[in-house]
Amino acid sequence: MKEKILSVKGLNLGYSNNQEYKKILEDVNLDIRKGEIVSIIGPSGCGKSTLLSAIGGINNDYEGEIIFKSKKVSSPSSERGYIFQKPALFDWMNVEDNIGYGLKIRKENSKIISEKISSYINEIGLKSYEKYYPKSLSGGMQQRVSLARVLIMEPEMLLMDEPFSALDYQTRVEMQGLTLRLWEHYKPSIVFVTHDIEEAILLADKVMVMSKNPGKIIDVIDINFKRPRSIDIISDIEFVEIKKKLLNMLMSK
Repeated sequence: MKEKILSVKGLNLGYSNNQEYKKILEDVNLDIRKGEIVSIIGPSGCGKSTLLSAIGGINNDYEGEIIFKSKKVSSPSSERGYIFQKPALFDWMNVEDNIGYGLKIRKENSKIISEKISSYINEIGLKSYEKYYPKSLSGGMQQRVSLARVLIMEPEMLLMDEPFSALDYQTRVEMQGLTLRLWEHYKPSIVFVTHDIEEAILLADKVMVMSKNPGKIIDVIDINFKRPRSIDIISDIEFVEIKKKLLNMLMSK
């Protein structure tokens, strides 16, 4: 069994609204291992994205522990790359400059930066789009650039907050396939928040189910399909049964 890379213990998080305290997360406990893909699903408003932001160090106003590689999470880090629902690209930078931005901030060797940018552009299938600006790209293309910009920093964990929810079905399937291929290549741990049960099963080694607000982890379902995977497994009888089980779980909660 691979070593734990992330541990969340007794996490409680909320905020005050008009002098009334609203609890968003309650006693959340989870462990994620190196190279593991974990999907998180749950009812709308249960705190999935809030949990991800706490793991990412974006929201550190919480009670409990979030430990990443034996250290408490207190701020964002390039070791935990973040992919948002909307592509967080710089409008004034073209594709290659967006992808290489983090490396330039690190002041890495310019030749190495150029080589890495070229490699990642090929990986995400955007060769010949190097000089394009975000406004000239489709939503799917923009998310490909977002993925490359995070992966080029060689994070040990990817935090993905419903990154494909705004895309049409065909593009979403393409992005799911790209995510699986990139994972096979780089093997980062991934925490993937989604409202799409099929997407959760397709990508993950395990699916964590959250309760309605205040959110907590109420079940963890192991997904044992062999890798590499493709979209074809969604018609598998076992896949359909897992989907039914998760849907019933969400409906009952």
